[in-house]
Amino acid sequence: MLMTNLLWGIGVLAVLLGLLAVFRQRLVLAALLIPGGLVLGVAATEGLLG
Repeated sequence: MLMTNLLWGIGVLAVLLGLLAVFRQRLVLAALLIPGGLVLGVAATEGLLG
């Protein structure tokens, strides 16, 4: 349970950092962070990583 919550939180943080990267016009970084955060969040929610 703790691992799932931690991974979900990291996924949310990655998406938020990706949105910040969009506003700062760092589009390559945003292109990596946003989908990565979404995948990590979904995998943690489904229990695939912990």
